[in-house]
Amino acid sequence: MKNLDGLNTFAFTSSFISSVLGEVVSTNQKPFTAHWTGKVLDIMTDNDSGIDYVCSLSLSEKGEVIMKVFDGMIDAKAQYALIGYATYHGLVLEE
Repeated sequence: MKNLDGLNTFAFTSSFISSVLGEVVSTNQKPFTAHWTGKVLDIMTDNDSGIDYVCSLSLSEKGEVIMKVFDGMIDAKAQYALIGYATYHGLVLEE
């Protein structure tokens, strides 16, 4: 990685996400990404569809931190906590 300016932000954001969703369950190297799981809603049956990836955090080569939050999470408080954190700290947020 050429630019590690976002590494500090990535580390603290990962810690926050883990406090909301639990431990990281998967990682990727390119781009450097961590993934968390949670329960999601099956809109066809209006029931819990099981556990799926609900959040990921990536660090680009330029040092930009990007958070992706799945909008079908059953735990609305967790979803809004993640969105609020990203918004407050000026992270790039993708839904």
